[in-house]
Amino acid sequence: MTIKANAIEKYVLEVIENGYRLAEPFISCKHDAKNRTIVACTYNKKLFEDSKIREFEYIHDKLEKYNKIDDDNYIMNSIMFYRAIYGLRADELTKFQPLEITPTYIEPDGLYYKAYNSIIRDIGSGTGEKYYNNKTITPHIHYNWHLITMLPELTENDQIKIETKICRSLIYGLLIKKIKYHENRDGTYSYVYNKAEQIKQLITSFNKKSESFYELIDALSCDIKLQDEIISEVEDIIKNGVSQYHKLEKSRIYKLIEGLELDKNEIKDIDSSENISLFTFAILYYITCPNNLYNEEWFKYLIDETIYFFDFLIEQFVDISEKAEEIEVLFKKQWEIFNENYNCLKGKYEYLKDNHIGNIKKQIESYFRKKLINKNETEINELIKKVFNI
Repeated sequence: MTIKANAIEKYVLEVIENGYRLAEPFISCKHDAKNRTIVACTYNKKLFEDSKIREFEYIHDKLEKYNKIDDDNYIMNSIMFYRAIYGLRADELTKFQPLEITPTYIEPDGLYYKAYNSIIRDIGSGTGEKYYNNKTITPHIHYNWHLITMLPELTENDQIKIETKICRSLIYGLLIKKIKYHENRDGTYSYVYNKAEQIKQLITSFNKKSESFYELIDALSCDIKLQDEIISEVEDIIKNGVSQYHKLEKSRIYKLIEGLELDKNEIKDIDSSENISLFTFAILYYITCPNNLYNEEWFKYLIDETIYFFDFLIEQFVDISEKAEEIEVLFKKQWEIFNENYNCLKGKYEYLKDNHIGNIKKQIESYFRKKLINKNETEINELIKKVFNI
């Protein structure tokens, strides 16, 4: 090959590479998404039938790499490159991505995601006096669309994170008695947030007091700051317990779990002197929620968050070698109390079905199998029998 031919080949290959680079999607997104890039190029097949170009077989070979497609209708003497990311979701765009923490890396939350969440924290529900006195401008056309009970999140993962956080704050708030069933001046009862003896009504997105248990989910979804405040307080109680006692059974949080009760006016079918299991919260959601508003996902999340809460406690206080024994003690106690609660409620609410117990058992068993990786199948089955008293 002559020097001139070499120079031509080099030039042509550079032009092809530049064309390929220029076709790269300009949108900023996660590396995982870029791996789903479709690559293609097209040209008129007569281009390589031309006698002057036939000798440049290397061009033809180079385009094989870019999934070449010949097209009779495409213009002569041109090559078009196409590169596109398929299945791109909003949370994969760099500026819209939520915070993601895995054992191997931390993906920070994007600029727009962070700004959006900073704004909606200050809005609350789009009704009532508090809202109309609020100077924060909603980022949506409708003043309630930032609430997930009104408009779901763009991505399923983010939706699940937000919903489970609501359930976590509900469980924590009732546990540390920051959320209480309160008698109002007019003789009615509703759920309130009790902070330093200051009572704050928990208002739903429909601008009404939370008079029934199920309405707590809606009310808490309207107040992200309140969710954070409750969760932060419980985490501080756990942290202090770890530093002071080193034993779960001696900690304040454990005593709160063991002594959990409901107000006598809250659920009249459970004796006010009877302890309440954290698993019972899911059943209270079920029996208080109207059929047209009931969502099985909320029931599942309340159970999941109870399980994860117990798991978090055990992780903080217990050595890994004693984990199985502590799981047995804690879950067995809570399951016994739950059975008592359930039997009391079942006496009045005849539509309560035993499949609720079956579903809760499945969620707990799934947790055992996932977490107790150092135990074999026989040992896990024995643990399940002890916990459920089978």
